[in-house]
Amino acid sequence: MHKIKLVVTGPVACGKSTFIKKFGGDRAFSVDYEGRTVALDFARCTISGIDVFAFGTPGHEHLEFMREILVQGAEGLLVLFDSTKPQTFKIALQMLQRLLDCLPEKIPFILVANKQDLPDALDVDYFSLAAGDSFPIVGASAKTGEGVGSAIAMLLRKALKIIPAV
Repeated sequence: MHKIKLVVTGPVACGKSTFIKKFGGDRAFSVDYEGRTVALDFARCTISGIDVFAFGTPGHEHLEFMREILVQGAEGLLVLFDSTKPQTFKIALQMLQRLLDCLPEKIPFILVANKQDLPDALDVDYFSLAAGDSFPIVGASAKTGEGVGSAIAMLLRKALKIIPAV
C-alpha cells in the first residue's frame, strides 16, 4: 500500500483542527490546550488504496517551529485561511512561502478558502483574482465537510499524479 504524508497548515482559528477531524472522523486526534492546537492534529485514512497521514499544525506564530518540523517529509501541503477574514489570506501566503523555503525540494500545495458555509464568506474567485491565478485555491467548509474530500483528492492527484476516488 502506498503511504503519503500531507500537512494542513494556516493562520490561527482558520479551521485546521476541524478540517483534520472532518477528514479523519473518529480516528482523528489533537494535542491542544484550552481549544488551541499547541503541537499537532493527526488523522489517518485510506483512500483508493493510499494510506493518507494528515498532520495539522498550530497557527500561532510562536509555534512556527512546530510547522517547520511537521512539514519535513511531507508530500503535499494544504494551506487553509478563513474566507470571512481576508487578512488571513495574506498570512497564509506568507506561511506557505516560509514552509516552502525550509524544504529541500518543492512539494505540491493547495490553498483552501475555508468557512465557505458562513454568510459573510468571500467567494473563492475573490481570492483567485487577488492571487493572480498563480495559486490553486479551492473552497471548503471544515464544519460541514463540504469541499474537504475534494481538497484532499486534488492534492493527492498533484502529489501522486493519479486520480483517487473520494
